[in-house]
Amino acid sequence: MISGLLRLHDYGMLAHGSKPNDGEPPVSVATWWIQTGQRSYVEFLIPRGDRITRENVNLFCRLLVQHPKIVTLIDHNCEGLEPEMPESYALTRERVALTHEAVYMESWKDIKWLRLNQHDIMRQYGMDVWEKCLGITVVAKCWIEQVDLLQLIEGTAMAAGIERLYAEAE
Repeated sequence: MISGLLRLHDYGMLAHGSKPNDGEPPVSVATWWIQTGQRSYVEFLIPRGDRITRENVNLFCRLLVQHPKIVTLIDHNCEGLEPEMPESYALTRERVALTHEAVYMESWKDIKWLRLNQHDIMRQYGMDVWEKCLGITVVAKCWIEQVDLLQLIEGTAMAAGIERLYAEAE
C-alpha cells in the first residue's frame, strides 16, 4: 500500500487517510462472537492550478464518479459535475451472535460511516485550501471484492491527462 500512496504523491495528490478492504473472521468477546468488515477507501487532496489544470481535475472527478466499482465523495464543487453524492457512506459493519456458528446467520449492521465533511481538517488551519486543492474520498462499493483503489486512482489520473509532477524515487 505504501508504494501506491507514494505513486499518488508523484501526481501531487496528498493522501491523508486510507484503509484496505478488511473482512475478519469472527472473534470471541466476553460471551459474544463478533465479526467485522470494512470497505477499502482513500481520502486525498489533489491540487488544481498551474501544474494540474482545473480542466484535468474536473475530468478526473467525472471519471471517478462514473466508475462502477467505487463511490466518490467530493468535498467541494467540481465544475460541471453535480453528482448525487450521499452525505455519508457506510464504511464498517459488524454482526454479533452468541456462538461462532450463529454469527454467520446474523444480518450485518453498519457501524461507521465516512462523511463528506472529512476534509474540514484543512479549514481549521485557516488555509484557503479549496482555491488550490480539491478533497476527494474514494470508497469501494463491494465489501468483499478486492479493488486496488490506489491503482484505480492513478489510472484515472493518467486517463484525465494528469501527469507526474515529481520524479519517481529510486
